[in-house]
Amino acid sequence: MSINITFISDTHELHNLLTSELPGGDIIVHTGDFSNGEEDPNDMRPLKQFLSWFSLLPYAHKIFIAGNHDFSMQAESFGRDALIRDLQQQFNVVYLNGKSHTVHINEQQIKFYGVPFVTHLQGWAFFVDDRMHEQQSFQYGK
Repeated sequence: MSINITFISDTHELHNLLTSELPGGDIIVHTGDFSNGEEDPNDMRPLKQFLSWFSLLPYAHKIFIAGNHDFSMQAESFGRDALIRDLQQQFNVVYLNGKSHTVHINEQQIKFYGVPFVTHLQGWAFFVDDRMHEQQSFQYGK
């Protein structure tokens, strides 16, 4: 039995324009850059607007990863991790940040793994140098 997976990315706060184009199905994965990177990192409105939209899409499973424009997802502020966990529960979505998530559909399993790190965009969200990227990739790969 087939499984329908849709991947999208780089919506840059224009995700509402995609709604009618998405076919619906089993799984949707947004692979980063839901925001445009111009907002205050402490402004959670772009994230909440994205999650409100994302949670209503006609897919059984919704997974997302932050991108280099998604400064609000960096856990540099006190309590940011807890807030993101709460939002995941509120909107029934999964955020991959150095972890995996297994989806069970039709007696099949699909394991998704994601990290938001970028090594070539210094000054953007989730930038790490090559050495740090190697260390973190090894750590997360376990």
